[in-house]
Amino acid sequence: MTIERIETLAKEPRAVYLALEALNGLRLRGWLEECCCGANWNSHALLAVEDGESIGLIIYQTVDWKNKLDLEIGYVRPDRRRAGVYRALWDELIGVAREKGIPVISGATHVDNQEMQAVMSRLDRQLKWLTYEYRLTP
Repeated sequence: MTIERIETLAKEPRAVYLALEALNGLRLRGWLEECCCGANWNSHALLAVEDGESIGLIIYQTVDWKNKLDLEIGYVRPDRRRAGVYRALWDELIGVAREKGIPVISGATHVDNQEMQAVMSRLDRQLKWLTYEYRLTP
């Protein structure tokens, strides 16, 4: 497996396709409309590729004014999960942050996404914020 660094998500069709697959998964779970995330097509991406197939990605932005990387989407194809793909992507993201001298990587997941919360815990990511929302009725 190799990890490719993509400067602009929108310019790499393989990454765009996988991002759309990830977003569709969120939509099918009913999380896309609620979440504050999405794919910013001008973001950077890390793309995991094995035997010519795109199997996972992380989409992130550099937030200069906060001196952090903001992880927007992390996704591994369901048939490739629990095989170290996300760990490889995460390790590469840590490398990007170190190269840029950025001390923090942040990101969020849906409150019901227990699987991703478990992954974050295994990667020693710490829960720092809870976000509350109030929906106005028309």
